[in-house]
Amino acid sequence: MRVLVMRHGPAEDREAWAADGREESMRPLTRSGRRAVRRAARGIRALMPTLDRLATSGYSRAAHTAELVASEYNGLVPEPLAALEPGGSRTGIVAWITDAGPGAAVGVVGHAPDVDDLLSWCLTGHVGDWLALKKGGAALLVFDGPSVARARGARLAWCCTRSQLERLGRA
Repeated sequence: MRVLVMRHGPAEDREAWAADGREESMRPLTRSGRRAVRRAARGIRALMPTLDRLATSGYSRAAHTAELVASEYNGLVPEPLAALEPGGSRTGIVAWITDAGPGAAVGVVGHAPDVDDLLSWCLTGHVGDWLALKKGGAALLVFDGPSVARARGARLAWCCTRSQLERLGRA
């Protein structure tokens, strides 16, 4: 099983957004963030030619990121998953991943520190600052054998910043 883990792209400034009394969940990607994620999505496609399913936080910035990634894969529609929202449930994310089956290629788009914690847990069995994705960054986990999405069950195939993915997308 292959699992793409991605942090949402660059979003509008948190403090400025909150100062206007707007809902945090509605904070969108910036215009330049959308362009950057679109280019990064091409890089992801170059590294991961197939993607069977893609789950996303319902927050606007993650959902838009997932839509841009999905547009690189014909007919793929991101699935909202509450477990990917800030402070969500790693157990819920793992259940969604496991549901796809051992041979699947799936992806999740969420928020820091939750996606970082997921990566750390899958690779080391511990939650912490072992690996941190910057905005628009992504990593690919590979699970071998019949058990998928378990603590210390993954190996890291690659981990790229958004700018590295963008460069790959231009190649």
